[in-house]
Order: sequence, then C-alpha cells, then structure tokens
Amino acid sequence: MYLVPDVAWDVGYDSTPQDPSNLGVNTYHVQGVEVRSPPMRDCPESYQHLQDVIDMVVKNFRTRVNPTCGLHVHVGSGVKPAFDNDGDPLLRGGLGDHVGGDYAYVSRPHSLRVLKRAACLLWALDGFMCHIHPPERGFNTFCRSIRQLSNLALDNYSTGFGGNVKGPDPCPPDIPVEKESYRDTFKRLSDKRFPALRPSSLDADAITRLASAGIDPVGGGEDDLPVVNRTVMDGVHGIMQCREHRDVEFLMQSRYSRANYNFMHYQDFQNENPPSNSLLTIEFREAAGSVSPTWTTTYARICVGIFNFARNASRERFLKVISRLAQAEKAAMDGLPNKYDIISALQDMALYAPAAYLEAQLSSDPLRFWYPNRVVYNDNRAHSDEVSWTTEVEEDWEGRPAERW
Repeated sequence: MYLVPDVAWDVGYDSTPQDPSNLGVNTYHVQGVEVRSPPMRDCPESYQHLQDVIDMVVKNFRTRVNPTCGLHVHVGSGVKPAFDNDGDPLLRGGLGDHVGGDYAYVSRPHSLRVLKRAACLLWALDGFMCHIHPPERGFNTFCRSIRQLSNLALDNYSTGFGGNVKGPDPCPPDIPVEKESYRDTFKRLSDKRFPALRPSSLDADAITRLASAGIDPVGGGEDDLPVVNRTVMDGVHGIMQCREHRDVEFLMQSRYSRANYNFMHYQDFQNENPPSNSLLTIEFREAAGSVSPTWTTTYARICVGIFNFARNASRERFLKVISRLAQAEKAAMDGLPNKYDIISALQDMALYAPAAYLEAQLSSDPLRFWYPNRVVYNDNRAHSDEVSWTTEVEEDWEGRPAERW
C-alpha cells in the first residue's frame, strides 16, 4: 500500500487556513493544520485506508473547514531506489521525505509522453472540472486557472528551454482576441460560459461570501494581465510541441507561484535521473478542503485516473476525448446546446464510479455538495440559490460537532 517502508502520516501546523471572526466559534481555539498522507500506490487498499484515516480524524477531533482550506492531491509515477555515482544503493538519510527502510528512494518521473498528454487533458478539462469545486476556489491566488493565467493562456513562449515550443498554429481563434484585464475577462467568459465556466451569478455569490468573511476574492493579484483566450486545440497543439519536461512545466506555469494544476516540480528537470530530493509529482490544487471520506477518495481516484488515461489510452481514444471536449467548448462559446460535460468525460476515461457519484451529487443539489453541512437555505426552498453563512457549532447524530464554515 505504501510506496516505501517505514513512513507515516504527518500532521503539522499550517498558517494558510484563516478563521475570520465572523466565521469563528468564540468558545473554541481554532488551529490551522495540514494532514499529509505518505505516498501510496493506486490500489483499493490505499483508498480504503484513506477513508479510514479521515473517518478516524473526524470522529475524534473537532474538525471544520472554511473557504481558505484546500484539498491537494499529488500524482506521481512511483519511486525507485537511489544509487550513488558508482552504482551502489544509497542508505537512507539526507534525501528529504523519500526514504524508508534501510535504503533511500527517489521519485520516478512521468515520461514526457504521459506528461504532455496529462497537460493536454487538464487544459481541455479545466472549464469542465471547475463544476465539481466551490466557485470560491477559482479566486484563490494559488489555484488560478491554467486557462486564464498560465504562460500558455497568455501566449508567452519566450523562455522555453527546448527552443521555440510554439509551432505554426493550424487552429487560430474563431473570434477576435482583445487585450483586457483579468477581472474583465473572467466576467465576460463567465457570462458567455466560455470555456464552460460556471454561470456568473454563482461567481458573484462566491465573491459576496468571500468578502463577507473578510477574504480578498482576488488575493491582491495583478489586474492588468493581457489574457489571450486560447481554445482547446490551440493549447493542445502548443503542449504537444514541447521537447522537454520543463517545456511543459513552463507552459503550465502561472503568473502566480502555483496554478490549479501545478507542474512546478518539473521546472529544473533535465533528464531521467533527477536530483535525489526532487518530488516529481503533478499537484491538483483546486479542490476545497473536505472532511468527507467518500468525496476525498473519489477526488483522488479522479486525479490518478486522468494520469492512468494519459498513460494507457490509445492515440485514437485519447484524441477522441480531446475532440469531444473541444466540440463542447465551441458549442458553449456559440451558445449552442451540447450534452458533453464532466460526467461524460469521466465516463470516457473509464472513471465510472466517480462519474456516477458526481452525477448524483451535482444533479440533486450542487450547493449542498459543495458545502456539506455548511449552508442554510432561505425561504424554505429545497434548491435556493441563496446561501447564508453559519457560525454556530451543532452536535450531529453521532454526538460530534458538525463540520461548519
């Protein structure tokens, strides 16, 4: 189950989660923490173990999450023993977290083929994947969309390592591209549902909730970035031109330190034998913090499943999914109906169980799914769009505090 022996879960102090006064509970001291799992294999035992640990934490501690909490999933390609220059195995020690037993281990890199395919999928899926996360996450400085603030989105190819990674563009944009600010672009694309973004009313509600909690919706970031809105196929073409791992990382790099899909661990990658302290994973950052064992494991399966599809799908099957995503985005841009959505994409990637779970949750009540046990519906309506903050701690049926914002 664990990739290396003699590893354990780690719980540490985290200053990132904030607890504004109007969300806090006056009778309790609130401590921000980060719970980190050891690297685990993609197997049923790992997902069951993840569920068991989360369930244990929730049952034994007064846990709660709020808009500043995130759920991050790192997807790697396994580990391998570390060797010195003479070919002898290195003993543990001095190699960061990748140690276990008597010998040291290092991360095994994703192949360039898998990395490029995964980047293409995440680029194409970005507008669809956002629907499974609360709208607040899209405003977080450290998980901004790769479709809006990455070097690829901003048409910035000037410092690629493998030469000019931008080849001739066979798919020019179908609409004129105008320079505008990030805020203006976000609002315009939200209104037009391109690329398959949430309705702007939900984004407006998210801004209101964040502001009422004393949280800056845009994190004090730049407001005058010249956004270039590239289509699915434009981005895929640019990514597939990459000649090195770090070219892919550069294109996915955000104007801020990290994007919603973080490739930064490949920034200095040059060959198949990386430094022993490298953590060669891709980090999924957009999910909101959760204490739900079912959703946490489901999301982990989705993240790993995207890479499994990138690794194992035939060329025809891979391009078919990309084509369907591109067609659905184009239809949304033109205001035409199209039934292809995140559920369809997950099914096409053989992620049937996560697709069924999400379809049930999002079709019944997305607000309740996004904010479990954290919302109050107004006007006694079963599916009201109006959400108000709750601050009181209530005991649930098991006698432990409900997870509240």
